Amino acid sequence: MLPLLLLGAACCWCMLALARRRLRHRDPPVCVLSMDGGGTRGLVIAALLDDIEARVGYPLAECFDLVCGSSTGGVAALHLVHGAQPTSAVAEYRASIERVRSRCLGRQSPARLVVDGHRCSRKGALSVARDSAAAMRRDDDGTPPRPAPGRTPHCFVVCSRQDCAGEWSPYLLRNYEGANGASAAGASDWTLEDSLRATTAAPTFLPPVVHSDGDPVVDGALVANNPSRLALAEATDRRRPTTTVAPSPTVPVAP
Repeated sequence: MLPLLLLGAACCWCMLALARRRLRHRDPPVCVLSMDGGGTRGLVIAALLDDIEARVGYPLAECFDLVCGSSTGGVAALHLVHGAQPTSAVAEYRASIERVRSRCLGRQSPARLVVDGHRCSRKGALSVARDSAAAMRRDDDGTPPRPAPGRTPHCFVVCSRQDCAGEWSPYLLRNYEGANGASAAGASDWTLEDSLRATTAAPTFLPPVVHSDGDPVVDGALVANNPSRLALAEATDRRRPTTTVAPSPTVPVAP
């Protein structure tokens, strides 16, 4: 426990320094917040984010240029970036964790695993995503708003998709159009509800999500539980030639 607390404190200090530098400089480096997966241990992420926000004195969405996450870290990213009330985004993230616990993980069925291939019901997963997305800003078609300076940073969540050869690879659900030749495939037309379901669709626990292209996607932790390399690649793809990419440490969650 002590090593985890010390690591969390170090991450808080580093992220705080980057956030302050972002707010104080006229031409700051690109600041990146990357959050790991880890199931209901996302409460550790929530505690760290609360502490950073209290120290900075600003909503975290105003402190970073790019926010991303896998699995529960993806849920946190969507709440931080698209929360209808930025000052309560972390509280809404905690509420999402509790919904998953009570409506899905707390109602697992071994028989459903045999019949449907997942322990938790599709109905429960849909209700969790619907109620969590209700606390977020959305366009009329349910997709996330595009990035806006000072209010909405670039954001993506990581999912896993299998190709025709059977290989799994990252699939990024973005609130912006991917750069030409982007290092990872993805889309920007998914609704927030589907994005919430897809990044957390842990195989054998929650059902996969099938979008209009017909390919199922599952939990991003399968291929990139730590999405920091993907975040750096995305930031580098989109940065200005004179801009330095300054990543924050990832928020670690013990498996």
